[in-house]
Amino acid sequence: MEKSAVEEWTVENVVEWISGLGLGNFTATFTGEEIDGETLLGLTEHMIGKIFRTMKDQVKFLKALENLKRTKANEHIVSEKVLPVECREVPQTSTSVHVWTACYTLPIFPPVVQMALDRKDIGFKSKDKSALRAALIQTLFDDLSKYTLYPDHIMYSTVLSTLCCKYRFLRDDSQTGYATLLEILRNKFKKERKTLISVETVEDMKKKFGAVGRGRKRAPEQQQPHMEKRRESMQSEEFPGEDEHSTVHTRARMMEKKSTEEVLGLFPFLKHPKLLLHEVELRFGVNLERNLMSGLSRMVDPIFRLSSGHLLTTVMSYIEGASDKTQENGLRMNAALLLLPALFRERENLLFVVDQVPPSPTPTIVFKGTTSPLAADDISVCVDGIEILSDYPGMDITLAVECIFSLYFSLGIEYPKALKNFLTFMERYFMKLSTSDKVPLPVLKMYSQITALLLGE
Repeated sequence: MEKSAVEEWTVENVVEWISGLGLGNFTATFTGEEIDGETLLGLTEHMIGKIFRTMKDQVKFLKALENLKRTKANEHIVSEKVLPVECREVPQTSTSVHVWTACYTLPIFPPVVQMALDRKDIGFKSKDKSALRAALIQTLFDDLSKYTLYPDHIMYSTVLSTLCCKYRFLRDDSQTGYATLLEILRNKFKKERKTLISVETVEDMKKKFGAVGRGRKRAPEQQQPHMEKRRESMQSEEFPGEDEHSTVHTRARMMEKKSTEEVLGLFPFLKHPKLLLHEVELRFGVNLERNLMSGLSRMVDPIFRLSSGHLLTTVMSYIEGASDKTQENGLRMNAALLLLPALFRERENLLFVVDQVPPSPTPTIVFKGTTSPLAADDISVCVDGIEILSDYPGMDITLAVECIFSLYFSLGIEYPKALKNFLTFMERYFMKLSTSDKVPLPVLKMYSQITALLLGE
């Protein structure tokens, strides 16, 4: 069985590969679901969680699938004369969190983007502004910025060549096949770096490559670099200086003393979903995005079975119109989060509102221009009467919920009593943020009910 033809594998080839991983007891599932090579490469983490119930089996399968995709990507890159990319390590900047290699794997796209890619939507190649293309570029930016804020030519080429190899309809008439996307992605990085002038790497790169005399002229008293001014102001509030690990806790102390408006003014990065989540990961050592997807995926079905009422009818009518199984699974995960407050008999309008002003200053999701939350194209988060995290192309319900928890913990906001059980349940069993041994009785009862349904499957 040749790995070079993964997309051409039959169901029998996939079953043989699964058995070779020591996961032979799952071959019946792969056969029943008719998972061939093309389907195998398209499996999402949510789908994998449905097949493999234990973390151990999920990790083993994900590692094997990742290796398989990397092998496939390398062969695509070598075989494409139009898209040459050399597989080697790239020097890192000081802010890189992950080690970069050219053996690149595409990120998981938001469901709306993934469905549009699968149907080869022409919106990606529109000459005018395109929401789909903006969401695609945003996802690539979020993934690439994990490595550096200053990608070099090899990194750009690796990402876009891998994208265009998998979705060939995205290629343009240029020699490389991705000149248009390259220009848009580069401009995206330039635009985002402008708002990050307090990042040391950006300042260093400006000093290294910035030309003398360029930019807006400043008065003599304004010549001091912005970064030095910021440091002086922070040091006046006992800012610890250059110790990066201390700055996280210093920001936390500063946030406790300020109003929401003042905090957002001091730290504008909190208005960006991915940076907000990163702040929580730095402070609490918890990846909310990964934890929510892992915890929620196995509880979706029990939540639906326990739910009833008007909201269930509304979301089900929308889910039934899903074009395929992938879209349906994504909608069910989003809907489960909205249905959960009602299971605790708590006020769902403290979690989300539709075309209304939030009734509470606590973090709330706002859906606009629709009667069904699942159909909303405009999703934002409001806290203390201030609308933030709006106009973000990749925003969906799961990301909005992750941002809500980030705001609760970053700003030290107390849970409202009429939503406390729901938030405590999410904090403990989905977000993995809870360290307390005391768990409210309604939360324990709900977890027991859901666990009983899972064990009864």
